[in-house]
Amino acid sequence: MSGVKGGEVKIAILDTGIDLQHPLLSKKIQNENCWDFVNDTEGICDEVGHGTHTASLLVKTAPQARIFCGRVWKTRYEEDNTGSHSLISLHAIEHAVEGWEVDIIVMPFAFSHSHSDIENSIKKYYNRVLLFAAASNRSDEKLGYPARHRHVICIYSNKTWTTPSEFCKLGQQGKYNFSAFGEDVKGAWPTGLTDGEAELRQSGTSCSTPIVAGVAALLLQFARQSGRGAVPEAEDLMDKIVMERILFECMTEKQKSGVYNLIQPWKLLSGLDGKKKRTLPSIASMISERINED
Repeated sequence: MSGVKGGEVKIAILDTGIDLQHPLLSKKIQNENCWDFVNDTEGICDEVGHGTHTASLLVKTAPQARIFCGRVWKTRYEEDNTGSHSLISLHAIEHAVEGWEVDIIVMPFAFSHSHSDIENSIKKYYNRVLLFAAASNRSDEKLGYPARHRHVICIYSNKTWTTPSEFCKLGQQGKYNFSAFGEDVKGAWPTGLTDGEAELRQSGTSCSTPIVAGVAALLLQFARQSGRGAVPEAEDLMDKIVMERILFECMTEKQKSGVYNLIQPWKLLSGLDGKKKRTLPSIASMISERINED
């Protein structure tokens, strides 16, 4: 699906920033599409590498999407980021929706406790943007925030095709429980923070979250295209409930009872026998039918 030229999809990722000079990212993400909300400046950096890594996974998954980066954390640790909760709510999320006019916001982080500022922002914008967040990497605690918010699509991590990551919380009953491979995932890393290596491997739901968000972007891009693959109801995919239904029905094994549903995009492209490829019109028709299900 990444080869299909459809309607433009805009994605914002909120993390520790990005290394715009990185050879794998310098031609993919523009400086004018980034903002440092920590220092309230256009110049952006990444002092710890996490944001560069997650942004690169988004680029790899949805290479034709227009990606915006917001630096909302100095480090990955909540205690090191006094005041950032308000930065996310009042500046980053608002700017992503009102200024950048994105379709998708990716939040590859998880708090133990909910925060009123983020809560208010989600309530204000959930009907204008798709929100994805990491489930958390603490299996002994409750599901992280904002992933547990009802207007946010929560993403877990798998170790293998059938094995969930041990650091992940068990899936919730009655929920879709989407996941992607989130262990030992290779992504860009600021070369100034390594021994010259351009990429490092990381594990966590912060790795699986941008991957699933990228798949959602591909789906939206495909649906918005003109021609044989166009989906008349494409903009309905901007509704969380509809997007979740399409991902579940078309790209998973449809597991229930709290079991993770590993996202498998190729399921949408294959016929019932798993071998014969579907035509563009048949893919569009399948998406359209699922959108219109009661």
